[in-house]
Amino acid sequence: WERKLTEPEGWWSDETYRIFGVSPETQSLAHDALLERVHAGDRAVVREAVQRAFELGEPFQLDYRIVLDNGEERTIHSRAEVVVDDDGKPVQLNGTSQDVTDRVRLEREITAAGDRERERIGRDLHDGLGQALVGAALMLKAMASRQTERNRSDAEDIATVQELLSESIEETRRLSLLLVPVFEQGWQLSEALQTLADHTNNVPGINCRAQCRFIGHI
Repeated sequence: WERKLTEPEGWWSDETYRIFGVSPETQSLAHDALLERVHAGDRAVVREAVQRAFELGEPFQLDYRIVLDNGEERTIHSRAEVVVDDDGKPVQLNGTSQDVTDRVRLEREITAAGDRERERIGRDLHDGLGQALVGAALMLKAMASRQTERNRSDAEDIATVQELLSESIEETRRLSLLLVPVFEQGWQLSEALQTLADHTNNVPGINCRAQCRFIGHI
């Protein structure tokens, strides 16, 4: 497509007319008519890009939504180069427009799939490995409390393992939060406490019971 500063009507290819759902015999793609087809949420961005191109000579490329006569919403990618006169003043835009709806939809689906996998790994770290490490740390703590002076060497070894487990627990929590931030997790604190209590009960000599008196998500 081409549009001169002094001729808002411009020239549009048959493909451009098709993309915008307009018949060249009955409808116009003049600047104002085109803007009416741009989604209200993107209209200001498109208007500003064209304005800056003619006033400042800035080329542009951008994605924006349009709404067809049947209500269907499509995503368009437009790019334009600026033609200047002998004095360097912008006088015309030469551009192309492509329907990238399918590409944008696919990108969103890929992003959503990646987010779901990231969340799954984060939950596995939190609910699986994290709880197992906590259980092992509690078991070592119970063993350490039963050590006597004669078993000082064993007690020192247990203390070392406890330190390594503590570091592993903190790293697991850090990775879990990086993968699934708290505000995205939607986990219930009561459920998390109950899971921790269940794991703790597996440690010999320890009886742990979780009781929550609140309702809702944290």
